[in-house]
Amino acid sequence: MSTLSKITFTSTVLYKRTPDLKFDLDYYLAHHIPLCLRLWKPRGVLDCRVVEAAPDQEYAYICTMMWGDESEFKTAFAQEDEIKEIMGDVGNYTNGKPITVAGRVVTG
Repeated sequence: MSTLSKITFTSTVLYKRTPDLKFDLDYYLAHHIPLCLRLWKPRGVLDCRVVEAAPDQEYAYICTMMWGDESEFKTAFAQEDEIKEIMGDVGNYTNGKPITVAGRVVTG
């Protein structure tokens, strides 16, 4: 079974495009995403995709984490120390507020 066929739940983090948005994509890709994957792979993250949206889009950056199921996502987000570490890193790459949207995959 391929990794993609195991994905039944995703969590997506959006960064709204604003005139004053600062976003260090190099730091995000080299440090923040590896931090998330280090903490969440053992909890069930199967894959991750980061998108730099087109300039005319409402959101500038989009990160989608793919999970085997909703319970894995909920377990990961219930780990207060890990969430604190992840959220504590946000200011190192952006002045924007991350918006999280999560839900089940209905097609694939």
